[in-house]
Amino acid sequence: MLDECHKAKTVDLDESGKAKNVGKSVKCSQTAAKVVELQALLPRARIVYCSATSVSEPKNLGFMSRLGLWGPGTEHPQGFNQFLKGLERLGTGAMELHAMHLKSTGSICARTLSYSACEFEMVEDVGDDNVRKVYNESSELWVDLHTKMADRCAGKSTFVLFYLVNACECLCSM
Repeated sequence: MLDECHKAKTVDLDESGKAKNVGKSVKCSQTAAKVVELQALLPRARIVYCSATSVSEPKNLGFMSRLGLWGPGTEHPQGFNQFLKGLERLGTGAMELHAMHLKSTGSICARTLSYSACEFEMVEDVGDDNVRKVYNESSELWVDLHTKMADRCAGKSTFVLFYLVNACECLCSM
């Protein structure tokens, strides 16, 4: 169990997945290098990454080789650097999809703090008729889009359908 694993986030990996530039500037911390080395030395060990902080940048995932997002048998068989280039090319949406995938497979558990001590006040004000009209029309557009996407995916794998529907729902909640 790697508790406080976010301390290994400063990692620089070569093409074979080994830490490089250790201790040079801030390319790769010694902690990150040892975490990568430990996982390589124990290939059959089960690893649990524990951290209260989320990944702020995709490059900080480098030490988490056991998530199965890169390496043989994945979309990124050449390793983490290929995975990282793919995320950078595809942008924030790809990162969101990976996060949804990790949550759906139980590979990641994201919790929030309690809101029990928070105070809020409900204010119901739709504005004028023009605001209400724009809101209703945009809601109808999203419902229509969601339905058409589901219809077009009929017969497709559930994997494709899952990501398309969830991507649409993410857009709808913005």
